[in-house]
Amino acid sequence: MNVAANDTLTSLKPINPLGLYSREQIVDPDAGEITILRPVTAGGLRDTDRPIRFFSTIIIAVGGRPQQLGFEIEGATSLPEAIEKWSEQAQAAGAKAQEQIRDQQVRSRLQVPAGARLPLN
Repeated sequence: MNVAANDTLTSLKPINPLGLYSREQIVDPDAGEITILRPVTAGGLRDTDRPIRFFSTIIIAVGGRPQQLGFEIEGATSLPEAIEKWSEQAQAAGAKAQEQIRDQQVRSRLQVPAGARLPLN
């Protein structure tokens, strides 16, 4: 659902017939999953004018609790490429999220507004 925090359900965006995808899940129960988004027309046919997109999720610990983190597998144009790029990009997404969490924790402790520079030691 595409609703901002303060919006009501009456402000939902309409479905864009030029932005439709079908979804397929590829799962390795021991490692993770890859979601394939294939562009389709409003009639349900494959839209070859738009690229296929690949996404995945990983679980990271935040404050001792597991949190799901989704990311797009950048640069993949096929399932074999997505599989090849998955590990490196999963690690990068996890590291970036951990860095953002640490930054938020520091800001919270120092009461630094979001967007402001952190003070240097």
